[in-house]
Amino acid sequence: QFNGAIARKFDIDFSECVVDGGIQKYLDGYEISPHPDIRKKAATFMVNINPSAASEGMDHHTHYMRFDAAHRYVQTFWEGNDSVDRAWVPWSWSETVKQQTRNNSIVLFAPSNDTLHGVKAKYDHLTTQRTQLYGNLWYREEKATASLEWDQLDLLSGAKARATPKKSVSGAAAGMLPAPVRSVLRKALGRDRVGKRNI
Repeated sequence: QFNGAIARKFDIDFSECVVDGGIQKYLDGYEISPHPDIRKKAATFMVNINPSAASEGMDHHTHYMRFDAAHRYVQTFWEGNDSVDRAWVPWSWSETVKQQTRNNSIVLFAPSNDTLHGVKAKYDHLTTQRTQLYGNLWYREEKATASLEWDQLDLLSGAKARATPKKSVSGAAAGMLPAPVRSVLRKALGRDRVGKRNI
């Protein structure tokens, strides 16, 4: 009944969805990069049920975000290309508008091109753990037929590199490599850990 009410709230055909839900704990170091959720997710909710009275002051809460002015074109791209799935993006592309810190609070939303959110937990999980009830409605059918990862959406780094008159030898050499090779190298060097989940 509860999930059916969520579907009605967001004008979703509940018969086209499957439901998953449960209890999750995020320990110190857990991170999920800013993302608006993939198009297959119809709706989601999260309820803070943290066991510590001091949880509101701890650094483990969900960030609700928006693209900064320079990267708002990514949202515009998603809005104009609804067959392309949404992706995780770097923290530096967005800014936090609000955090859900209150205990016994709930957030519900239908993912869209502007529902960026992320988590970066940094706290002592030996004293208490961030704890949430969560639930998702998923469309049975895929909504996207293609996907672009964040580095394929990065139009600014290349523009900055071309506009910079001086370049290091290593930077110039890296610029000559194909994008997939650069991506593998960045991962190997521990850079741009976008989308990495630390559990």
